[in-house]
Amino acid sequence: MDLVGHDWGAHLAMRVVSAYDVPVRSWVSDVAHGWHPGYRWHEAAVLFQQSPQGEELLASLRADSPDSPSFGDFLRPRGMSAELATEVDAVHDEVMSAAVLALYRSARPRLHADWGREFGGPAPAPGLVLVPTGDPMAQPALDHEVAARLGARTEELDGLTHYWMLQDPDRGAEALERFWAACASA
Repeated sequence: MDLVGHDWGAHLAMRVVSAYDVPVRSWVSDVAHGWHPGYRWHEAAVLFQQSPQGEELLASLRADSPDSPSFGDFLRPRGMSAELATEVDAVHDEVMSAAVLALYRSARPRLHADWGREFGGPAPAPGLVLVPTGDPMAQPALDHEVAARLGARTEELDGLTHYWMLQDPDRGAEALERFWAACASA
């Protein structure tokens, strides 16, 4: 199988490839910088990891008032479309907030501290690290370093943000297809 993950799914894909004997033909991640030993969580993640600040932030994003930003508003600067942001807002409840907090708090101090040390050399299968350079939280230099350490290819998605697959699905698909074609010919 060709394993592709985005955001937390990308972290989990990298974990599967690094720690388990799962037969994959290839893997793709778009947030490999989180596996760098020098990575520091972005400001929102730091808040999510703290109590009561995380609870307070997410409660404020659930508030239904015209003066209060929503969770969708919080995600839009990273490239989420207005339509999808509206869908996120419709389902953002206390259960979702609790899941967000539990997820971020489970990954302290950072992914490298728990998982990354075990993924210090070339991956057992070919990898591709996608680097959306327009993501305000992107760290392309760290993405490239992690990819080099793992023997993975990189492809920069210039101008695209965290939600690259929504912004330009054709460009994302072309990057994946090029990578898979190279895997097939290797």
